[in-house]
Amino acid sequence: MSDWVAVDPSEFTTWEKKRLNGVMVNVSVSPYDIPEAVRAFRAPNSNWFHIQLKYSIPEALTLEKISSDMEVVYGINSRRVQEIRIDLTHFPHQEQAALQKLQHAVWTAIDYVANQSRRSVTQSRLGDSFSVTKDILTSRRNLFEEATES
Repeated sequence: MSDWVAVDPSEFTTWEKKRLNGVMVNVSVSPYDIPEAVRAFRAPNSNWFHIQLKYSIPEALTLEKISSDMEVVYGINSRRVQEIRIDLTHFPHQEQAALQKLQHAVWTAIDYVANQSRRSVTQSRLGDSFSVTKDILTSRRNLFEEATES
């Protein structure tokens, strides 16, 4: 199991001007929606690859099975993605192809939670937090490499 890799929130906090109720304000993603750390590992004696995100405030979680080879764990209230699990059984053996397929699977899991959230939550901040999650995982692409190691 890999060690947690710290995330610097200032790297992913961007401010933008928005007009809310006729008033110009500066807004950004809540610091609570930026994970403190991430890690990825292949489960021992298993084909399942796990990507975990750690947040400062623990919460009740729910598990959704997206397909037979993908699961996502996220916060019931916050909708923050906490873990993505991917079965690598049918992944290509070429490293580059496997990495591309893995990244696509991770984006699919994040988009799944984002779409679920849009159905049940009308807070505009959520779209930004899903983008930040993708940005963090893109910047830590080396986490995916363990999935392609035999």
